[in-house]
Amino acid sequence: MDLKKFVTPLNIAITITILAIIIIAIMIIVLIERYNFKKKLIGLLEDHDLIDNEYSTSLSRSRVLARSSQVEKISRKYGLEILDLCRINQYWLEELKLHKRKALFNRVLTYYPEKGLFTCFLMALEKKEYASRLIQWVNESEEFLIMRRCSL
Repeated sequence: MDLKKFVTPLNIAITITILAIIIIAIMIIVLIERYNFKKKLIGLLEDHDLIDNEYSTSLSRSRVLARSSQVEKISRKYGLEILDLCRINQYWLEELKLHKRKALFNRVLTYYPEKGLFTCFLMALEKKEYASRLIQWVNESEEFLIMRRCSL
């Protein structure tokens, strides 16, 4: 079998075109998924009960955590209430206790300090990198009794 018969400019062009169509289709699917996810998050603002009924599978823990950065962007634009409604604050705190990642540490400290401050404090005792971030957060914070809040 001679491969030179199959490797012609026309076959190469057809292969590249098929690959381009597949890549474009994947990009369209990803964009539609992102749009639908955003639409559902914004829909939570209008009707809080949707998370327990219609959106329970599409806004599951794993899906919400996988789209943490998108949820952050949406919450900055539409309000931090979205973080509570989709329960991502709780998910971040639970994941932080399990995995102790820097991104989770920053998210909990930024968006959920009322519940996660003590966990962040304990992690800061273990790692200097987290301690410097916690000190920076304390210095930037406008709260007067931060350590009291941390101990509660």
